[in-house]
Amino acid sequence: MKIFEFRIKNNLTQKQLAEKLGITQSMVSKLESGQYNPTVEQLWRISKKLGWNFKIIFGEEDGKPQIWDTVHFEEGQDSDTNQRIEKELAVGA
Repeated sequence: MKIFEFRIKNNLTQKQLAEKLGITQSMVSKLESGQYNPTVEQLWRISKKLGWNFKIIFGEEDGKPQIWDTVHFEEGQDSDTNQRIEKELAVGA
């Protein structure tokens, strides 16, 4: 589901959705219009706040998508944790 569809389905204004997500109304507008492409971590944070499942498709193998859905982003991570996440993303651990 797109952010715009979620907002309309839940009868939210851009300002209300921005408050729910902890971002500005301007950022919601840019996300909805495609003027801003969030990072993977930002997408994960948005999906968590909206109660969505978050899966990352990095490519296809034999016509089937390769999905990693066990990536965890946490605030205040140390460099070892960041390196572990980068390694998980690189090898699909």
